[in-house]
Amino acid sequence: MDYSENIAQEERVTIEYEDTTAPVIALQSYDSYLFEDEKCETYSEVESTGEDCVDGYVTVDESIVYLSLSDHSKVTEGTDQGTKSPKTELYCSGGDVVDSVDTSTPGYYCVTYAAKDAAGNEAETETVVVEVEDTIPPEIHFETESFTEECASLTSLPDPEAYATDEPCDDSIEATCDWTDDAISNALKTVGDYEVQYEATDGYNTATKSYSLTIEDTTAPTITCLKLLFIVFAYSLFFNLFFFRS
Repeated sequence: MDYSENIAQEERVTIEYEDTTAPVIALQSYDSYLFEDEKCETYSEVESTGEDCVDGYVTVDESIVYLSLSDHSKVTEGTDQGTKSPKTELYCSGGDVVDSVDTSTPGYYCVTYAAKDAAGNEAETETVVVEVEDTIPPEIHFETESFTEECASLTSLPDPEAYATDEPCDDSIEATCDWTDDAISNALKTVGDYEVQYEATDGYNTATKSYSLTIEDTTAPTITCLKLLFIVFAYSLFFNLFFFRS
């Protein structure tokens, strides 16, 4: 209405706001995209948040792909030069989808974080790689670590009752003697001192340990009187010849 009290015709204008801005994923508590964990250690998950200019905080979904250590060529690098400080990010190609990072199984676990807002805008994904290694060899144990045996009665190597443990997983694995049959056969016939080696492997590392074996000869030889044997033989021969001719 103006000063002359003329009333203007009412018009309505509809303003439609379109949300085209994707949320942003932020990962906390990390210095690198590559995490190195020892086998069976506790894995600490990376904290993640998704923030959107319209919806506020949005849910961040996590997916994990597993690659064996031999598939390291499938873990490739790319550089992010966006709003964050430049850094190297790791990407994974192929692999098997798994539910979680299993630190009892060495390999690469590619953890990808994704989010989207109510308008369907998808955030740029973030990926970290957890490399689970096994660098600790098993440990071999002997119930008995040294033996002294008499060669005359020795028919096989003494059994030290060997077994092996694999830390930090507390796995029990087999420990076996790595001597060949020929080496064992030769040792059983020869007086001397030996180190009998055992071996154990967890599939990634091999351990060896030896026990001491002394083979000795303390049995006195048996003396045979050859002169007496000769007399007996000669008498027997003479007796047979004399009586047969008679």
